[in-house]
Amino acid sequence: MASESGSPPPPSDQEMAEAKAMPVRQYLETRVVPLLLQGMQRLVIERPVDPVEFLAKYLTDNNPRKKVEEKPKEGEGAPADAAAAPGAAAPAAPPAAPAK
Repeated sequence: MASESGSPPPPSDQEMAEAKAMPVRQYLETRVVPLLLQGMQRLVIERPVDPVEFLAKYLTDNNPRKKVEEKPKEGEGAPADAAAAPGAAAPAAPPAAPAK
């Protein structure tokens, strides 16, 4: 069950044990790299002023452990180009304002 902060439920004991039993490379390749690569693709397309903040927000917003109902429903807040490109992730943040 999600907490009031909107965070996903904690992993079960079995999920934690499985993750800890995996070799490091397998753990990263299955649990981290797919989403990280998607975020980095968006990063190079959008080229935000603060890439670390952009990537952190992207990873948080697209965390697959979040419940489906916590994510915006299709058509709500989704950019027009997201529907045109199947499998493409929606941008995590609007482009940053130019520095003064």
